[in-house]
Amino acid sequence: MNGFVDDFRFYDTILNDQEIYKLFSNETKVGPLVHYTFEEGPTANVVQDLGTQGANLMLKGAVITTSNTGIVNGNIILLESNYVVGNYGLSLNGSSDYARAQFAGVQGSNPRTISLWFKRLNTSNISSNWDYLVDYGDAADEKRFSIALTHDNVMIVVSMKTSDSAGLGGLVYGSSIQDTRWHHLAVLLLPTYSRSDGIRIYLDGEDDTRSTLHTHSNIITTKTTNSVEDWLTIGGAANATPATGNFAGHIDDFRMYNVALTEDEIRMLYYNSDNTRRIDLS
Repeated sequence: MNGFVDDFRFYDTILNDQEIYKLFSNETKVGPLVHYTFEEGPTANVVQDLGTQGANLMLKGAVITTSNTGIVNGNIILLESNYVVGNYGLSLNGSSDYARAQFAGVQGSNPRTISLWFKRLNTSNISSNWDYLVDYGDAADEKRFSIALTHDNVMIVVSMKTSDSAGLGGLVYGSSIQDTRWHHLAVLLLPTYSRSDGIRIYLDGEDDTRSTLHTHSNIITTKTTNSVEDWLTIGGAANATPATGNFAGHIDDFRMYNVALTEDEIRMLYYNSDNTRRIDLS
């Protein structure tokens, strides 16, 4: 042979198609700004940021648990460990729990990707406020960036509105989540966006962008001078302390990037979780 060899591996089992894909994709070529795996254990009240910002996450009532059970999510079977990545994840009660980091997030109209796994606690209708998965920025039209489940039909919504009930900021919708399965969610703001048309929602590795409203709206995510609010908030709204609009369920492997990941990179995040060891292709 005349050439080069790298990363040689020998397995005593036959890898399936998706395991081979994971070896091919390996890891995204860009690191996240913030990355929370929630592996600190149930006594922790601070979650370490494994990204580049050093923006540790403060738990406000939310707890790190192993109490959730693995279930079938689409074609992926979550085995052994209770959470999607590692042994622990974030548990939120839906009434008062949230987590917040002193990190302003990606600002302006700059491209971004927010990636996380989430699982609803139950299938009850959301009564009034949206249930916020992620929120940050000034609570004003075009200056806020929110990812939530809506109160009317539990649809995924990406919002640049003042609040869930007021404002004319852009809205982008995905699927209705009417189950308690684990789902991988990735939200992108493309570098070539045209107002809110530049938002893409990926659910379980596939483009799930359904509809948009107020496409005349700009996206100019902005942090105010408030020292305790508008920061990156997981599981609740960023514009209140304590946070309102609390999500009831579990969240794992949260990441924010300052680029719009490609479809292959998003699918890698979906398939490359520690506990997606078996793939049912039937």
